[in-house]
Amino acid sequence: MKCELCLQDKILCHSHIIPEFFYRSTYNDKHFMAKLTNGRSKAGYIPKGQYEKLLCADCETFLNVEYETYFDNLWYSNKTLPTTFNEKVFTVNGIDYSKFKLCLLSILWRASISSRDVFAMVKLPKKHEEQIRKMLLKKDPGEETLYQIFASLLLSPGTTKILDNLIVSPMMEEFENKQVCTFVFGGCYWLFVIDEQPLINPIAISANGNLNFPVHDILDIKPIMSFFDGVEKDSIKW
Repeated sequence: MKCELCLQDKILCHSHIIPEFFYRSTYNDKHFMAKLTNGRSKAGYIPKGQYEKLLCADCETFLNVEYETYFDNLWYSNKTLPTTFNEKVFTVNGIDYSKFKLCLLSILWRASISSRDVFAMVKLPKKHEEQIRKMLLKKDPGEETLYQIFASLLLSPGTTKILDNLIVSPMMEEFENKQVCTFVFGGCYWLFVIDEQPLINPIAISANGNLNFPVHDILDIKPIMSFFDGVEKDSIKW
């Protein structure tokens, strides 16, 4: 079968769409994660993360070595992501712009090409899927204005605790007249600008290695909370 990244006919692996390390904090004692899917009315449980046969072993290793290991070390092993935070802005300095951005773009790309129902709302135009695929292979993050990425740090309702135990099905939305894709993982609300014209905003990921995360109570993020309309509130474990 054809690998979606290198386009070669090879044996395919079970590829995670969102890297496994983002799921660690979602698991309960039975090593399951809470699952909430668009259009469903209650939470369920599935083993580990979401995966399917997309990539060959070489490309799996490539994404892991080049991008995912860096992000995992930065975010978790080096404890960049705090457990609590009571300021209005969380700032991270010294980010490797290329590895950080391409790790996130790899998630956007995999979600778009995935056939799993939890990613059904993420369907990029083919030209963007192809451009991102080539950027990943070439290790080219592009200019700051190309596929801008914004992020907000999320707090559990009414607390200063970082909400790192929630992964929500991504959605396509309109934001300031631009098409964007939004994800929730890693304690953050991630917003990817798909539009040809960038947003004029200083808080996008920048090539200088600095990133500012506005900090929000999750109840204040209406696009996320609208996802939970109809969900049994007792089933949500913040």
